[in-house]
Amino acid sequence: MNRRVVVITIGLVGAGAIAGGTAAVFAGWLAMMYEAGPSGIGLHDLWEVGSFTFPLGAIFGSVMFPVAAWALLRRVPIGRALVTTALTTVVGAAIGEALAPFNPYHEGTPGIIWGGVVGFLAETLGLWLTSRSRRSSSSPISG
Repeated sequence: MNRRVVVITIGLVGAGAIAGGTAAVFAGWLAMMYEAGPSGIGLHDLWEVGSFTFPLGAIFGSVMFPVAAWALLRRVPIGRALVTTALTTVVGAAIGEALAPFNPYHEGTPGIIWGGVVGFLAETLGLWLTSRSRRSSSSPISG
């Protein structure tokens, strides 16, 4: 395997872990505020949620981001891909948690997890489609 590919992949794993962990912490905090209200949350609660959600998000991010980057996002600037997928992961997690009581299977996987995964995948697909259409419209042959 090419050394450059290995180095880039390791960087994608690290960036995905940090972004996924950070997104999970913010999603956890949003879920906590949704459940308890902002006045019912103490600093200890925020640390507790952060200490649980960061490792879980880091695991998801360290796997999902490199796969998405290599498979679908090769033509998207890496910073843009990292930031937008992290933001939509938080939004998806918040929506998933808010909709969890309406899900007949909500006793299984928490809405915050499946919502975050759906948010990430939706943004990945959107970025991929946007990069494809931009590339095909700027082609010198398509004229």
